[in-house]
Amino acid sequence: MISSSSRGDRLTPQEAEIRFALARAHRREEAIAVYGDLLRQVPGHVDSLNNMSVLLRLEGRLDGAEGHARAAAEARPDDIELWSNLGQILADQGRHDEAATTFQRVIEEAPENAEGYRKMTTLFQKMGEFERSRMVLARAWELGLDDPELLQLQSLDGGSAFPEAARELAEELGQAGKCDPEAAATARFALSVADERIGEHAAAFKHLAAANRLVAKQVKYRAAEHDGYFDALEQVFDADFFAGVAGGGSGSEQPVFVLGMPRSGTTLAEQIIASHSAATAAGELGAMQDIEQDLPRLLGGEGYPRCLEGLGAEQAPQLTRDLAERYLARLRRAGMPGGGEVARITDKMPPNFLRLGLIAALLPKARVVHCRRSAMATCFSIYQQRFAAPLDFAYDLRSIAHYYGRYDRLMAHWRAVCPLPIHEVAYEDLIADPEGQARALIAAAGLDWEDGCLRFHESAQAVNTASLWQVRQPVYDSSLEKWRAYEDQLVPLRDALAAAGVDPDS
Repeated sequence: MISSSSRGDRLTPQEAEIRFALARAHRREEAIAVYGDLLRQVPGHVDSLNNMSVLLRLEGRLDGAEGHARAAAEARPDDIELWSNLGQILADQGRHDEAATTFQRVIEEAPENAEGYRKMTTLFQKMGEFERSRMVLARAWELGLDDPELLQLQSLDGGSAFPEAARELAEELGQAGKCDPEAAATARFALSVADERIGEHAAAFKHLAAANRLVAKQVKYRAAEHDGYFDALEQVFDADFFAGVAGGGSGSEQPVFVLGMPRSGTTLAEQIIASHSAATAAGELGAMQDIEQDLPRLLGGEGYPRCLEGLGAEQAPQLTRDLAERYLARLRRAGMPGGGEVARITDKMPPNFLRLGLIAALLPKARVVHCRRSAMATCFSIYQQRFAAPLDFAYDLRSIAHYYGRYDRLMAHWRAVCPLPIHEVAYEDLIADPEGQARALIAAAGLDWEDGCLRFHESAQAVNTASLWQVRQPVYDSSLEKWRAYEDQLVPLRDALAAAGVDPDS
Protein backbone atom coordinates (compact mmCIF):
# COMPACT_ATOMS: atom_id res chain seq x y z
CA MET A 1 0.00 0.00 0.00
CA ILE A 2 1.18 3.52 -0.72
CA SER A 3 1.87 5.53 2.44
CA SER A 4 0.30 8.88 3.28
CA SER A 5 2.01 12.12 2.44
CA SER A 6 4.84 12.55 4.93
CA ARG A 7 4.32 16.31 4.99
CA GLY A 8 0.86 15.89 6.50
CA ASP A 9 -0.59 18.47 4.12
CA ARG A 10 -2.91 18.12 1.15
CA LEU A 11 -1.60 16.56 -2.04
CA THR A 12 -0.96 18.75 -5.03
CA PRO A 13 -3.12 18.03 -8.11
CA GLN A 14 -0.11 16.34 -9.72
CA GLU A 15 0.43 14.09 -6.68
CA ALA A 16 -3.26 13.26 -6.62
CA GLU A 17 -3.15 12.13 -10.25
CA ILE A 18 -0.10 9.96 -9.56
CA ARG A 19 -1.81 8.37 -6.56
CA PHE A 20 -4.97 7.86 -8.62
CA ALA A 21 -3.01 6.03 -11.33
CA LEU A 22 -1.17 3.84 -8.84
CA ALA A 23 -4.36 2.88 -7.01
CA ARG A 24 -5.86 1.52 -10.21
CA ALA A 25 -2.99 -0.97 -10.42
CA HIS A 26 -3.57 -2.44 -6.91
CA ARG A 27 -5.75 -5.33 -5.84
CA ARG A 28 -9.31 -4.33 -5.04
CA GLU A 29 -9.01 -4.18 -1.23
CA GLU A 30 -5.71 -2.31 -1.44
CA ALA A 31 -7.08 0.06 -4.06
CA ILE A 32 -10.04 0.90 -1.81
CA ALA A 33 -7.62 1.74 1.00
CA VAL A 34 -5.46 3.86 -1.30
CA TYR A 35 -8.48 5.77 -2.65
CA GLY A 36 -9.72 6.28 0.90
CA ASP A 37 -6.35 7.71 1.92
CA LEU A 38 -6.30 9.93 -1.15
CA LEU A 39 -9.82 11.22 -0.57
CA ARG A 40 -9.00 12.14 3.03
CA GLN A 41 -6.32 14.43 1.63
CA VAL A 42 -8.11 15.55 -1.53
CA PRO A 43 -11.85 15.14 -0.71
CA GLY A 44 -13.05 16.52 -4.02
CA HIS A 45 -10.93 14.37 -6.33
CA VAL A 46 -13.76 13.40 -8.69
CA ASP A 47 -12.09 10.53 -10.52
CA SER A 48 -11.15 8.92 -7.22
CA LEU A 49 -14.70 9.37 -5.90
CA ASN A 50 -16.03 7.66 -9.02
CA ASN A 51 -13.50 4.84 -8.98
CA MET A 52 -14.02 4.27 -5.28
CA SER A 53 -17.75 3.92 -5.99
CA VAL A 54 -17.04 1.32 -8.68
CA LEU A 55 -14.81 -0.71 -6.35
CA LEU A 56 -17.32 -0.54 -3.49
CA ARG A 57 -20.05 -1.65 -5.88
CA LEU A 58 -17.98 -4.68 -6.91
CA GLU A 59 -17.60 -5.51 -3.22
CA GLY A 60 -21.36 -5.21 -2.73
CA ARG A 61 -20.96 -2.21 -0.42
CA LEU A 62 -23.72 -0.31 -2.16
CA ASP A 63 -24.44 2.39 0.42
CA GLY A 64 -20.85 3.56 0.33
CA ALA A 65 -20.77 3.20 -3.44
CA GLU A 66 -23.82 5.43 -3.77
CA GLY A 67 -22.38 8.13 -1.55
CA HIS A 68 -19.15 8.35 -3.52
CA ALA A 69 -20.92 8.17 -6.88
CA ARG A 70 -23.38 10.89 -5.94
CA ALA A 71 -20.60 13.17 -4.70
CA ALA A 72 -18.73 12.67 -7.97
CA ALA A 73 -21.80 13.34 -10.15
CA GLU A 74 -22.81 16.45 -8.21
CA ALA A 75 -19.26 17.80 -8.39
CA ARG A 76 -19.18 17.35 -12.16
CA PRO A 77 -22.86 17.59 -13.19
CA ASP A 78 -22.24 17.65 -16.94
CA ASP A 79 -20.40 14.31 -16.96
CA ILE A 80 -22.96 11.72 -18.07
CA GLU A 81 -20.66 8.80 -17.23
CA LEU A 82 -20.78 9.80 -13.57
CA TRP A 83 -24.59 9.95 -13.57
CA SER A 84 -24.70 6.65 -15.44
CA ASN A 85 -22.56 5.05 -12.74
CA LEU A 86 -24.84 6.42 -10.02
CA GLY A 87 -27.89 5.08 -11.84
CA GLN A 88 -26.32 1.63 -12.02
CA ILE A 89 -25.72 1.60 -8.27
CA LEU A 90 -29.33 2.66 -7.62
CA ALA A 91 -30.48 -0.19 -9.87
CA ASP A 92 -28.31 -2.64 -7.92
CA GLN A 93 -29.99 -1.43 -4.72
CA GLY A 94 -33.38 -2.24 -6.19
CA ARG A 95 -34.33 1.44 -6.39
CA HIS A 96 -35.50 1.06 -9.95
CA ASP A 97 -37.61 4.20 -10.26
CA GLU A 98 -34.71 6.36 -9.06
CA ALA A 99 -32.37 4.53 -11.42
CA ALA A 100 -34.73 5.11 -14.35
CA THR A 101 -34.93 8.82 -13.49
CA THR A 102 -31.14 9.03 -13.39
CA PHE A 103 -30.76 7.24 -16.72
CA GLN A 104 -33.40 9.56 -18.18
CA ARG A 105 -31.20 12.47 -17.14
CA VAL A 106 -28.31 10.87 -19.03
CA ILE A 107 -30.50 10.59 -22.15
CA GLU A 108 -31.71 14.19 -21.87
CA GLU A 109 -28.18 15.53 -21.34
CA ALA A 110 -26.78 13.58 -24.30
CA PRO A 111 -29.65 12.44 -26.59
CA GLU A 112 -27.24 11.33 -29.33
CA ASN A 113 -25.13 9.24 -26.94
CA ALA A 114 -26.06 5.56 -26.66
CA GLU A 115 -25.05 5.25 -23.00
CA GLY A 116 -28.38 6.26 -21.51
CA TYR A 117 -30.39 4.13 -23.93
CA ARG A 118 -28.26 1.09 -23.10
CA LYS A 119 -28.63 1.53 -19.35
CA MET A 120 -32.36 2.29 -19.49
CA THR A 121 -33.07 -0.68 -21.77
CA THR A 122 -31.02 -3.00 -19.60
CA LEU A 123 -32.85 -1.86 -16.45
CA PHE A 124 -36.28 -2.47 -17.93
CA GLN A 125 -35.29 -5.83 -19.43
CA LYS A 126 -33.88 -7.09 -16.14
CA MET A 127 -37.12 -6.11 -14.41
CA GLY A 128 -39.23 -7.85 -17.06
CA GLU A 129 -40.74 -4.57 -18.27
CA PHE A 130 -40.26 -5.36 -21.95
CA GLU A 131 -42.80 -2.92 -23.34
CA ARG A 132 -40.88 -0.07 -21.75
CA SER A 133 -37.53 -1.44 -22.94
CA ARG A 134 -38.92 -1.68 -26.50
CA MET A 135 -39.97 1.96 -26.40
CA VAL A 136 -36.43 2.99 -25.40
CA LEU A 137 -34.88 0.89 -28.16
CA ALA A 138 -37.38 2.19 -30.71
CA ARG A 139 -36.31 5.74 -29.89
CA ALA A 140 -32.64 4.79 -30.27
CA TRP A 141 -33.31 3.31 -33.72
CA GLU A 142 -35.31 6.41 -34.73
CA LEU A 143 -32.28 8.53 -33.87
CA GLY A 144 -30.05 6.29 -35.94
CA LEU A 145 -27.71 5.39 -33.07
CA ASP A 146 -25.08 2.98 -34.35
CA ASP A 147 -24.13 1.25 -31.12
CA PRO A 148 -23.47 -2.53 -31.34
CA GLU A 149 -24.51 -3.07 -27.71
CA LEU A 150 -28.01 -1.88 -28.58
CA LEU A 151 -28.13 -4.72 -31.13
CA GLN A 152 -27.22 -7.14 -28.36
CA LEU A 153 -30.03 -5.80 -26.18
CA GLN A 154 -32.48 -6.10 -29.07
CA SER A 155 -31.40 -9.73 -29.47
CA LEU A 156 -32.13 -10.51 -25.81
CA ASP A 157 -35.82 -9.63 -26.19
CA GLY A 158 -37.28 -12.88 -27.47
CA GLY A 159 -40.78 -11.44 -27.64
CA SER A 160 -40.27 -8.89 -30.39
CA ALA A 161 -39.46 -8.89 -34.06
CA PHE A 162 -36.16 -7.40 -35.16
CA PRO A 163 -36.80 -3.80 -36.32
CA GLU A 164 -35.69 -2.99 -39.83
CA ALA A 165 -33.46 -0.16 -38.61
CA ALA A 166 -31.67 -2.58 -36.27
CA ARG A 167 -31.19 -5.10 -39.04
CA GLU A 168 -29.78 -2.44 -41.39
CA LEU A 169 -27.30 -1.39 -38.72
CA ALA A 170 -26.30 -5.01 -38.08
CA GLU A 171 -25.73 -5.60 -41.80
CA GLU A 172 -23.61 -2.46 -42.05
CA LEU A 173 -21.49 -3.23 -38.98
CA GLY A 174 -21.16 -6.90 -39.85
CA GLN A 175 -19.41 -6.33 -43.15
CA ALA A 176 -15.78 -7.46 -43.10
CA GLY A 177 -13.37 -4.60 -42.55
CA LYS A 178 -16.07 -2.01 -41.83
CA CYS A 179 -15.48 -1.83 -38.08
CA ASP A 180 -13.54 -3.45 -35.28
CA PRO A 181 -13.88 -7.25 -34.89
CA GLU A 182 -15.82 -7.03 -31.61
CA ALA A 183 -18.51 -4.79 -33.11
CA ALA A 184 -18.65 -6.92 -36.25
CA ALA A 185 -19.08 -10.07 -34.16
CA THR A 186 -21.90 -8.50 -32.14
CA ALA A 187 -23.60 -7.49 -35.39
CA ARG A 188 -23.29 -10.99 -36.83
CA PHE A 189 -24.72 -12.55 -33.67
CA ALA A 190 -27.65 -10.14 -33.95
CA LEU A 191 -28.22 -11.04 -37.62
CA SER A 192 -28.26 -14.70 -36.65
CA VAL A 193 -31.00 -14.01 -34.08
CA ALA A 194 -32.98 -11.95 -36.58
CA ASP A 195 -32.85 -14.69 -39.24
CA GLU A 196 -33.69 -17.47 -36.78
CA ARG A 197 -36.82 -15.64 -35.68
CA ILE A 198 -38.16 -15.67 -39.23
CA GLY A 199 -37.19 -19.30 -39.82
CA GLU A 200 -34.18 -18.64 -42.06
CA HIS A 201 -31.95 -21.20 -40.36
CA ALA A 202 -29.33 -21.60 -43.08
CA ALA A 203 -28.71 -17.85 -43.16
CA ALA A 204 -28.80 -17.72 -39.34
CA PHE A 205 -26.08 -20.34 -39.02
CA LYS A 206 -23.93 -18.60 -41.62
CA HIS A 207 -24.00 -15.41 -39.56
CA LEU A 208 -23.47 -17.37 -36.35
CA ALA A 209 -20.39 -19.16 -37.66
CA ALA A 210 -18.93 -15.88 -38.91
CA ALA A 211 -19.55 -14.19 -35.55
CA ASN A 212 -17.87 -16.99 -33.63
CA ARG A 213 -14.86 -17.01 -35.96
CA LEU A 214 -14.37 -13.30 -35.31
CA VAL A 215 -14.36 -13.78 -31.53
CA ALA A 216 -12.25 -16.95 -31.66
CA LYS A 217 -9.47 -14.97 -33.36
CA GLN A 218 -9.34 -12.69 -30.33
CA VAL A 219 -9.99 -15.28 -27.58
CA LYS A 220 -7.74 -18.30 -27.95
CA TYR A 221 -8.76 -21.64 -26.45
CA ARG A 222 -5.83 -23.60 -25.06
CA ALA A 223 -7.07 -27.12 -24.47
CA ALA A 224 -3.85 -28.32 -22.81
CA GLU A 225 -4.05 -25.57 -20.17
CA HIS A 226 -7.62 -26.50 -19.36
CA ASP A 227 -6.68 -30.18 -19.17
CA GLY A 228 -3.94 -29.32 -16.67
CA TYR A 229 -6.35 -27.32 -14.50
CA PHE A 230 -9.05 -30.02 -14.53
CA ASP A 231 -6.45 -32.71 -13.79
CA ALA A 232 -5.16 -30.70 -10.83
CA LEU A 233 -8.68 -30.28 -9.42
CA GLU A 234 -9.24 -34.03 -9.53
CA GLN A 235 -5.86 -34.74 -7.94
CA VAL A 236 -5.93 -32.14 -5.15
CA PHE A 237 -9.55 -32.52 -4.09
CA ASP A 238 -9.54 -36.19 -3.18
CA ALA A 239 -11.02 -38.03 -0.20
CA ASP A 240 -7.94 -37.29 1.92
CA PHE A 241 -8.30 -33.55 1.32
CA PHE A 242 -11.90 -33.48 2.51
CA ALA A 243 -11.01 -35.56 5.56
CA GLY A 244 -8.26 -33.05 6.38
CA VAL A 245 -10.55 -30.00 6.32
CA ALA A 246 -13.52 -31.62 8.06
CA GLY A 247 -14.77 -29.51 10.93
CA GLY A 248 -13.56 -26.22 9.46
CA GLY A 249 -15.37 -23.46 7.63
CA SER A 250 -18.75 -22.01 8.55
CA GLY A 251 -21.87 -23.87 9.61
CA SER A 252 -24.13 -21.44 7.74
CA GLU A 253 -26.93 -23.05 5.76
CA GLN A 254 -27.76 -19.83 3.94
CA PRO A 255 -25.92 -20.37 0.62
CA VAL A 256 -27.50 -22.32 -2.22
CA PHE A 257 -25.08 -22.75 -5.11
CA VAL A 258 -26.81 -23.12 -8.48
CA LEU A 259 -24.21 -24.25 -10.98
CA GLY A 260 -23.52 -26.13 -14.20
CA MET A 261 -22.53 -25.33 -17.74
CA PRO A 262 -23.73 -22.01 -19.17
CA ARG A 263 -27.16 -22.24 -20.83
CA SER A 264 -28.15 -25.31 -18.80
CA GLY A 265 -31.15 -23.85 -16.97
CA THR A 266 -29.41 -22.26 -13.99
CA THR A 267 -31.40 -19.02 -14.24
CA LEU A 268 -34.69 -20.92 -14.21
CA ALA A 269 -33.65 -22.94 -11.15
CA GLU A 270 -32.49 -19.78 -9.37
CA GLN A 271 -35.77 -17.98 -10.04
CA ILE A 272 -37.84 -20.88 -8.71
CA ILE A 273 -35.90 -20.90 -5.44
CA ALA A 274 -35.80 -17.09 -5.16
CA SER A 275 -39.59 -16.97 -5.59
CA HIS A 276 -39.88 -18.55 -2.12
CA SER A 277 -40.70 -16.08 0.65
CA ALA A 278 -37.69 -17.24 2.69
CA ALA A 279 -35.16 -16.97 -0.16
CA THR A 280 -33.58 -14.37 -2.38
CA ALA A 281 -31.10 -14.31 -5.25
CA ALA A 282 -27.58 -12.87 -5.25
CA GLY A 283 -27.22 -13.52 -8.98
CA GLU A 284 -23.90 -14.49 -10.54
CA LEU A 285 -21.62 -13.71 -7.62
CA GLY A 286 -17.87 -13.64 -8.27
CA ALA A 287 -16.94 -14.01 -4.60
CA MET A 288 -15.83 -17.65 -4.71
CA GLN A 289 -13.73 -16.98 -7.80
CA ASP A 290 -12.07 -14.06 -5.99
CA ILE A 291 -11.18 -16.35 -3.09
CA GLU A 292 -9.76 -18.92 -5.50
CA GLN A 293 -7.55 -16.26 -7.07
CA ASP A 294 -6.41 -15.02 -3.65
CA LEU A 295 -5.44 -18.38 -2.18
CA PRO A 296 -1.97 -18.63 -3.80
CA ARG A 297 -1.06 -15.31 -2.16
CA LEU A 298 -2.42 -16.41 1.20
CA LEU A 299 -0.76 -19.83 1.17
CA GLY A 300 2.32 -19.21 -0.94
CA GLY A 301 3.82 -21.72 -3.29
CA GLU A 302 2.09 -22.83 -6.46
CA GLY A 303 -1.07 -21.51 -8.07
CA TYR A 304 -4.57 -22.75 -7.34
CA PRO A 305 -5.41 -25.55 -6.62
CA ARG A 306 -1.88 -26.88 -6.00
CA CYS A 307 -1.37 -24.28 -3.28
CA LEU A 308 -3.88 -26.21 -1.15
CA GLU A 309 -1.66 -29.29 -1.05
CA GLY A 310 0.42 -27.61 1.65
CA LEU A 311 -2.58 -26.69 3.80
CA GLY A 312 -1.80 -28.14 7.21
CA ALA A 313 -4.28 -29.39 9.80
CA GLU A 314 -3.30 -26.53 12.13
CA GLN A 315 -3.90 -23.83 9.51
CA ALA A 316 -7.02 -25.23 7.84
CA PRO A 317 -9.74 -24.49 10.47
CA GLN A 318 -8.95 -20.80 10.90
CA LEU A 319 -8.30 -20.16 7.21
CA THR A 320 -11.51 -21.85 6.09
CA ARG A 321 -13.55 -19.99 8.72
CA ASP A 322 -12.07 -16.63 7.72
CA LEU A 323 -12.65 -17.23 4.02
CA ALA A 324 -16.16 -18.51 4.65
CA GLU A 325 -17.05 -15.33 6.54
CA ARG A 326 -15.56 -13.24 3.75
CA TYR A 327 -17.73 -15.09 1.25
CA LEU A 328 -20.88 -14.88 3.37
CA ALA A 329 -20.47 -11.12 3.78
CA ARG A 330 -20.39 -10.72 -0.01
CA LEU A 331 -23.33 -13.08 -0.45
CA ARG A 332 -25.48 -11.19 2.03
CA ARG A 333 -24.63 -7.78 0.62
CA ALA A 334 -25.58 -8.98 -2.86
CA GLY A 335 -28.69 -10.88 -1.84
CA MET A 336 -29.98 -8.40 0.73
CA PRO A 337 -28.69 -4.95 -0.30
CA GLY A 338 -31.24 -3.28 1.96
CA GLY A 339 -30.43 -5.44 4.96
CA GLY A 340 -32.79 -7.91 6.60
CA GLU A 341 -32.53 -11.67 6.91
CA VAL A 342 -33.59 -14.67 4.82
CA ALA A 343 -33.03 -18.39 5.22
CA ARG A 344 -31.51 -18.99 1.79
CA ILE A 345 -29.56 -16.91 -0.75
CA THR A 346 -28.74 -18.34 -4.16
CA ASP A 347 -25.36 -17.86 -5.82
CA LYS A 348 -25.95 -18.61 -9.49
CA MET A 349 -22.44 -18.53 -10.89
CA PRO A 350 -22.46 -21.47 -13.36
CA PRO A 351 -18.67 -22.14 -13.34
CA ASN A 352 -18.72 -22.65 -9.59
CA PHE A 353 -18.89 -26.31 -10.61
CA LEU A 354 -15.10 -25.90 -10.82
CA ARG A 355 -15.00 -24.82 -7.16
CA LEU A 356 -17.11 -27.46 -5.45
CA GLY A 357 -14.08 -28.71 -3.54
CA LEU A 358 -13.36 -25.23 -2.21
CA ILE A 359 -17.05 -24.65 -1.46
CA ALA A 360 -17.22 -27.89 0.55
CA ALA A 361 -14.16 -26.88 2.59
CA LEU A 362 -15.51 -23.41 3.41
CA LEU A 363 -19.25 -24.07 3.63
CA PRO A 364 -19.90 -27.71 4.56
CA LYS A 365 -23.61 -27.01 5.20
CA ALA A 366 -24.25 -25.29 1.85
CA ARG A 367 -26.76 -26.64 -0.65
CA VAL A 368 -25.74 -27.41 -4.23
CA VAL A 369 -28.04 -27.54 -7.25
CA HIS A 370 -26.44 -28.90 -10.41
CA CYS A 371 -28.32 -28.02 -13.60
CA ARG A 372 -28.01 -30.22 -16.66
CA ARG A 373 -29.37 -30.10 -20.17
CA SER A 374 -28.73 -32.39 -23.13
CA ALA A 375 -25.18 -32.00 -24.38
CA MET A 376 -26.16 -30.98 -27.91
CA ALA A 377 -28.67 -28.40 -26.68
CA THR A 378 -26.26 -26.97 -24.11
CA CYS A 379 -23.30 -26.72 -26.46
CA PHE A 380 -25.26 -25.21 -29.32
CA SER A 381 -26.88 -22.67 -27.01
CA ILE A 382 -23.40 -21.66 -25.83
CA TYR A 383 -22.33 -21.28 -29.47
CA GLN A 384 -25.30 -19.00 -30.08
CA GLN A 385 -24.56 -16.72 -27.14
CA ARG A 386 -22.60 -13.47 -27.20
CA PHE A 387 -21.23 -13.53 -23.66
CA ALA A 388 -20.50 -10.22 -21.97
CA ALA A 389 -17.24 -11.61 -20.59
CA PRO A 390 -15.87 -13.89 -23.34
CA LEU A 391 -15.47 -17.55 -22.42
CA ASP A 392 -12.48 -18.88 -24.29
CA PHE A 393 -14.10 -22.21 -25.15
CA ALA A 394 -17.41 -20.81 -26.39
CA TYR A 395 -16.61 -19.81 -29.98
CA ASP A 396 -15.64 -23.06 -31.68
CA LEU A 397 -17.77 -26.20 -31.73
CA ARG A 398 -14.85 -28.54 -31.07
CA SER A 399 -13.56 -26.37 -28.22
CA ILE A 400 -17.01 -26.35 -26.63
CA ALA A 401 -17.17 -30.15 -26.90
CA HIS A 402 -13.72 -30.56 -25.34
CA TYR A 403 -14.59 -28.30 -22.41
CA TYR A 404 -17.95 -30.02 -21.96
CA GLY A 405 -16.19 -33.37 -21.77
CA ARG A 406 -13.93 -32.14 -18.97
CA TYR A 407 -16.90 -30.61 -17.13
CA ASP A 408 -18.79 -33.92 -17.38
CA ARG A 409 -15.81 -35.85 -16.03
CA LEU A 410 -15.26 -33.37 -13.18
CA MET A 411 -18.89 -33.60 -12.06
CA ALA A 412 -18.51 -37.38 -11.89
CA HIS A 413 -15.45 -36.84 -9.68
CA TRP A 414 -17.37 -34.50 -7.34
CA ARG A 415 -20.20 -37.02 -7.01
CA ALA A 416 -17.65 -39.62 -5.96
CA VAL A 417 -15.63 -37.62 -3.40
CA CYS A 418 -17.30 -34.30 -2.49
CA PRO A 419 -19.11 -34.49 0.87
CA LEU A 420 -21.75 -31.94 -0.17
CA PRO A 421 -25.07 -33.39 -1.34
CA ILE A 422 -25.61 -32.41 -4.98
CA HIS A 423 -29.20 -32.07 -6.20
CA GLU A 424 -29.42 -32.77 -9.93
CA VAL A 425 -31.94 -30.88 -12.06
CA ALA A 426 -32.37 -31.94 -15.68
CA TYR A 427 -33.76 -29.08 -17.74
CA GLU A 428 -35.84 -31.47 -19.84
CA ASP A 429 -37.43 -32.96 -16.70
CA LEU A 430 -38.16 -29.50 -15.32
CA ILE A 431 -39.99 -28.57 -18.53
CA ALA A 432 -41.92 -31.86 -18.62
CA ASP A 433 -42.94 -31.82 -14.94
CA PRO A 434 -42.53 -28.28 -13.60
CA GLU A 435 -44.40 -28.77 -10.34
CA GLY A 436 -42.78 -32.08 -9.41
CA GLN A 437 -39.30 -30.82 -10.21
CA ALA A 438 -39.89 -27.47 -8.50
CA ARG A 439 -41.07 -29.23 -5.33
CA ALA A 440 -37.92 -31.37 -5.33
CA LEU A 441 -35.80 -28.27 -5.91
CA ILE A 442 -37.37 -26.38 -3.00
CA ALA A 443 -36.94 -29.42 -0.75
CA ALA A 444 -33.27 -29.67 -1.75
CA ALA A 445 -32.88 -26.03 -0.68
CA GLY A 446 -34.20 -27.02 2.76
CA LEU A 447 -37.44 -25.05 2.45
CA ASP A 448 -41.12 -25.90 2.77
CA TRP A 449 -43.18 -25.80 -0.40
CA GLU A 450 -45.01 -22.62 -1.46
CA ASP A 451 -47.31 -22.49 -4.49
CA GLY A 452 -45.79 -19.14 -5.43
CA CYS A 453 -42.63 -20.95 -6.53
CA LEU A 454 -44.51 -22.02 -9.67
CA ARG A 455 -45.13 -18.35 -10.49
CA PHE A 456 -41.41 -17.57 -10.71
CA HIS A 457 -42.00 -15.65 -13.95
CA GLU A 458 -43.98 -13.04 -11.98
CA SER A 459 -41.09 -12.35 -9.59
CA ALA A 460 -40.17 -8.72 -9.00
CA GLN A 461 -36.49 -9.62 -8.61
CA ALA A 462 -34.12 -8.47 -11.32
CA VAL A 463 -32.68 -11.07 -13.70
CA ASN A 464 -29.09 -10.39 -14.70
CA THR A 465 -28.38 -13.06 -17.32
CA ALA A 466 -28.97 -13.63 -21.01
CA SER A 467 -32.06 -15.69 -20.10
CA LEU A 468 -33.88 -12.60 -18.83
CA TRP A 469 -36.68 -12.87 -21.38
CA GLN A 470 -37.18 -16.64 -21.11
CA VAL A 471 -37.52 -16.73 -17.31
CA ARG A 472 -40.26 -14.08 -17.47
CA GLN A 473 -42.43 -16.58 -19.35
CA PRO A 474 -44.32 -19.59 -17.97
CA VAL A 475 -42.50 -22.91 -18.54
CA TYR A 476 -42.40 -23.75 -22.26
CA ASP A 477 -40.71 -26.46 -24.34
CA SER A 478 -40.01 -24.69 -27.64
CA SER A 479 -36.28 -24.39 -26.94
CA LEU A 480 -35.69 -28.03 -26.04
CA GLU A 481 -34.98 -29.24 -29.56
CA LYS A 482 -34.11 -25.93 -31.21
CA TRP A 483 -30.70 -27.23 -32.16
CA ARG A 484 -32.26 -29.83 -34.49
CA ALA A 485 -33.01 -27.09 -37.03
CA TYR A 486 -29.21 -26.95 -37.45
CA GLU A 487 -28.54 -30.69 -37.23
CA ASP A 488 -26.57 -30.90 -40.48
CA GLN A 489 -24.30 -27.99 -39.51
CA LEU A 490 -23.75 -29.51 -36.05
CA VAL A 491 -22.28 -32.84 -37.16
CA PRO A 492 -18.78 -31.64 -36.07
CA LEU A 493 -20.17 -30.89 -32.60
CA ARG A 494 -21.79 -34.32 -32.31
CA ASP A 495 -18.58 -36.05 -33.40
CA ALA A 496 -16.43 -33.98 -31.03
CA LEU A 497 -18.69 -34.74 -28.06
CA ALA A 498 -18.50 -38.44 -28.81
CA ALA A 499 -14.70 -38.17 -29.04
CA ALA A 500 -14.71 -36.48 -25.61
CA GLY A 501 -16.56 -39.43 -24.11
CA VAL A 502 -19.94 -37.70 -23.94
CA ASP A 503 -23.23 -39.07 -25.23
CA PRO A 504 -24.40 -36.12 -27.40
CA ASP A 505 -28.04 -36.73 -26.51
CA SER A 506 -27.51 -37.26 -22.78
